[in-house]
Amino acid sequence: IEFIINSMRLRHMRKGQVFVGEGVVCNEFAVVRSGLFRHFLRADSGEEKNYSITFPGQIIASYSSLILGIEAQENIEAITDAE
Repeated sequence: IEFIINSMRLRHMRKGQVFVGEGVVCNEFAVVRSGLFRHFLRADSGEEKNYSITFPGQIIASYSSLILGIEAQENIEAITDAE
């Protein structure tokens, strides 16, 4: 736990900024300190389908991408300014 805490850094994200996007390998996770994030999938038609919201105190990551080292199928975007 000490190693993880010492490895963390504060990161500011603006509303609309993407934490991880589809097609990119996720290589980090974050603990949301403030702000909100939406998790969504993009249909072939281009329509965005929200499936989750992350609140302060929760962890965000594209878990399958992070663990398996594969491209993310989802998008995680700040819907407010966030840390």
